[in-house]
Amino acid sequence: MMHRQPDAAPTKRFRSPAELKRDATSQWLLSLARPTPAKAREHVRALKVFLNLGGERRQQRPESSQASRIRVFCLIYAAYVGLLIARKNYGFWIPHAMQVLDRSKSEVAVIGSSYEMASGAGALLNGFIIDVVDPSLALACALAASALVNLGLSGARSLPLMAALWGCNGVVQSLGWPCVSKVFLRAFPDPKGRGMWYSILSTSQNVGAALVPVVVAQAVAWAGDKRVAFYVPAACALSLSAVLLKMLWGHCEPQTTTAAAAAAAAARAREAAAAAAASKSRKKSEVMAAARAERMRALVHDVVLNWRLWLMGVNYFCIGVIRSSLTDWTPIYLSEHKQQPVAVASTCLFAFELGGFLGSMAAGRASDSLFHGRRGPVMALCTGTLCPALLLLDATTDARALPLVYFVLGALCFPVHVLLGLASREVVSPQASSTAGGLVKFVAQLGASSAGYPLGLLQQRQGWKAVFGLLSSVALTGGLFTLPLWRTVARVDERAIERKHKQKGG
Repeated sequence: MMHRQPDAAPTKRFRSPAELKRDATSQWLLSLARPTPAKAREHVRALKVFLNLGGERRQQRPESSQASRIRVFCLIYAAYVGLLIARKNYGFWIPHAMQVLDRSKSEVAVIGSSYEMASGAGALLNGFIIDVVDPSLALACALAASALVNLGLSGARSLPLMAALWGCNGVVQSLGWPCVSKVFLRAFPDPKGRGMWYSILSTSQNVGAALVPVVVAQAVAWAGDKRVAFYVPAACALSLSAVLLKMLWGHCEPQTTTAAAAAAAAARAREAAAAAAASKSRKKSEVMAAARAERMRALVHDVVLNWRLWLMGVNYFCIGVIRSSLTDWTPIYLSEHKQQPVAVASTCLFAFELGGFLGSMAAGRASDSLFHGRRGPVMALCTGTLCPALLLLDATTDARALPLVYFVLGALCFPVHVLLGLASREVVSPQASSTAGGLVKFVAQLGASSAGYPLGLLQQRQGWKAVFGLLSSVALTGGLFTLPLWRTVARVDERAIERKHKQKGG
């Protein structure tokens, strides 16, 4: 019997790289022509990644807590600079208003007065709003509203309409700093490390005030139309509003647990537990009424009956009088009392802003490192030192020494202004921080308003010596009222800070 030999294995033909590439390409094209549902989803996802240039991968990468804080800080810094540009353009469109309305300076000054009154009223009332809404959303809306007001002013042709629109700008502008502070406190919960950051944030006021002459004045000079003083701030504010809505709204808190977030969560948990326990014996409406009454009692105890806030309000009033007097009356004072030209007044005001810029950062650093998060010592020392500094200004006759004196005055005024805004929010619970800040800001607006007509009347009757004597007395009074705050520390959620440090160490 003959055995059949097995068939020989077929020899595998060698294919060149070009043939392999051609076959693979053909199979890929066929798969595109007849894709399965899974293959189709894979192709669509690959196309999205290609068109997004890897953005999907970047979104999946978690952002570090420090990077998140720096991003939030930069956004709110730029936002407040935009608000200031939409507010400090007042001096550049007043000539346009006088020309259009054919009114005198005193009549057009009603527009500025409407802003101060509306801003003071807004500062008192908006704290309740900011405590219950997302501050980043409120900040974006304030930027957009301020831009719309500027656009409306560009076409206004009557004095009452201009005064009403500029008063509306005062209301929306009063939302700016409380919203910025609220977002900042959420991102930087530790009081021992946020003083320096808050001082840097406060320099946005100086930066915004310095950018207005550069940006707005140059734009008006280039275009030859004074209405550009409305258009440029409106464009800046609208652009920043869109950026905030895109990058900050809903993402203003860092990844770690903040004091504000922990306190809010604890408050919600307590309210939920109380509602669950009381639902067995009481109706839901009664539970809600009891919760509202409890929140109102906490608000009264934290804000209205908080003696520290009222002492800060007295100091803020004094600082408001001094700051507004120096910024508003310096050109007239140097011209009439010291016979100095306008160029010297401009140099002195620039030195005042520069001193405020550097002094604010130094004061924040000192309150963090030297006094371990206590703001009272820096506020008391700076306010008390303003008394001899103001007397020195009145006694100085050398034009070369005047900018130096103004530099010192700015380095003493601005730190108190900055730290008062922070300290007023630190001595209350996080839920009432904006209400407390709005209260002391309202008192500061009263002080700023007092620097106008009352001081002008005193100067007409008694002269500049009496004015500076009064300002020195105001500074001394503010310093004395701040001394009881020397040992005041911030109210914080210690457990939230401990969790943050544990997460950082882990």
